[in-house]
Amino acid sequence: MAIFGSISNAIYGHRLATLRFSLPRPLARLARESFVGASEVTRLLPAPLGADVLSRARLAFTAGLHAAAIYSAIISVGLAIAAATLLSGQRTPTDSHTARP
Repeated sequence: MAIFGSISNAIYGHRLATLRFSLPRPLARLARESFVGASEVTRLLPAPLGADVLSRARLAFTAGLHAAAIYSAIISVGLAIAAATLLSGQRTPTDSHTARP
């Protein structure tokens, strides 16, 4: 789970780092750190700029969650295929009791 959080956070930070805000450096850094930070920054800004920052933060946060969900699905499918492949030829203990000579 921590890996997916790291993926989500990395994408969020990258998305906000590439946007050109008209923000002082400390506020831009706070907005890039987390969605909560971006929400706090919007309170310190004039309404139009704050709304823009919050909108971009929402999009970045959503993109991060989507990426984490996609990676999670890919890994889950891969693990399911690996488990099915590895276990397909194995007999279960109940198979040996029901086998007829």
